[in-house]
Amino acid sequence: MSAFSPVRRKPGCLAILPQGKRISLAHVLRRAGARPEICMLDSFAVETTELEALQRLRSARQLKAYACTTLMPSGEYNIAQLDAPNVPAEERKEALRWALKGMVDYPLETACVDVLDIPMQGVGRQASVFAVSAAENLVRARRTFL
Repeated sequence: MSAFSPVRRKPGCLAILPQGKRISLAHVLRRAGARPEICMLDSFAVETTELEALQRLRSARQLKAYACTTLMPSGEYNIAQLDAPNVPAEERKEALRWALKGMVDYPLETACVDVLDIPMQGVGRQASVFAVSAAENLVRARRTFL
């Protein structure tokens, strides 16, 4: 394969989980009508830094060939249950950004914010959402690994 050939994606998703002195990998394949299949599950020691280990794994395990996901450690993100803002859908994240002021210790102007609807139970109850946020620099740092 030449240097200009696109990387062929392997089916499924590869979860990358840094855990202190180890990095775990799990490749999961989901097929319609079948249970998810774990195709690969492995753990690697972090010999120097997490970044160095991920760079080594990126090459050795061809991480670019996978759709990758990761989990941020507790403390690097915030989840808050809030009343759903009464605004159009395209304005929800911005409205929640302001609702989160005072709840986080990073600048919300540049934070990554997303929203998950909480299914309503019962008539007449206020709709609620989970507002998920993280400092932009921490999200960018994770993305550079993948």
